[in-house]
Amino acid sequence: MVKKGIAALLSVGLLASPVHVTEAKTANAPYLMYQITTATGFVNGSGDEYATAYVYRGNVKLGSTKTSKYGYFHIPISAPKKGQVLTVFTVKNGVKSKVIKFKVTKTNTKVKQKSLKKFTTEDKNKINKEMYRYLAAYAKKHKKAVSDYYFSHGSAGYGDWYAITDQGSVQTQDNNYPGYYGFPLHDVGGFIMYTPKSGQYGIERNHYEKITGFGGLHELYKPNTSAFKYMMADNGKVYEIKGTTNNTSGLYIHPATGFGELTDKGTYGQYGPTVKFKPTTNKALQQKYTSVIKKYVKK
Repeated sequence: MVKKGIAALLSVGLLASPVHVTEAKTANAPYLMYQITTATGFVNGSGDEYATAYVYRGNVKLGSTKTSKYGYFHIPISAPKKGQVLTVFTVKNGVKSKVIKFKVTKTNTKVKQKSLKKFTTEDKNKINKEMYRYLAAYAKKHKKAVSDYYFSHGSAGYGDWYAITDQGSVQTQDNNYPGYYGFPLHDVGGFIMYTPKSGQYGIERNHYEKITGFGGLHELYKPNTSAFKYMMADNGKVYEIKGTTNNTSGLYIHPATGFGELTDKGTYGQYGPTVKFKPTTNKALQQKYTSVIKKYVKK
């Protein structure tokens, strides 16, 4: 049993790392959310909760991360090449799961990247949290309210969701069709700033309870006032769409405004965005984002 365990560890290169594990015959193999292609930028899957998930190519470790309390993991990797074989497994309390192997067989189009770096989910969450605090204070000062519920959509197909800017398309939801490397830019997060009918400025108390699916923040809006949707991209720029809280005329700002979906094959089709994001005119917001994102580029 010991020899078998050592052989298994050598096969995935774990003996070169400080992680010490034992083979577990009954452990379940992790599950991958979708096929890995040549444009894939993240390995998404699920396994044991509060474990560590690993991705290897032969003896080369491509990445690892802690799984969530539900067992989900999201591991950034460099774009793999067609024909490569990758292995994925989890380790919890020194016990290693069964290893799953998959071959990169599908070729998806890759485009030149314009991002400052590939930000992890953890990085994005921290950036959003800091920017949310800043924009809440800004909104309160200007008698506005702000929400981080800026992107959502109804029933959809399998294609990635994206926005359009003068600098290129921005991926906002990665469904792996075509995948991370199929876009030059990717969103870090965003916000909607509006005039609240409640008179509660900054972040409205319990405002998530009033949010509806497609209507989004409609129940919170003061009628016939302006609203802004801000999108932070991984090139360090903030983009915006200016619209209205009126859902019967003008450009109505709701969670789906400015976003579209690619086809089930990951190509541009008939369900693209109907409006383009432009560089923000809010200079203070751009300056703040520049200072915040720099801390994570240097990590």
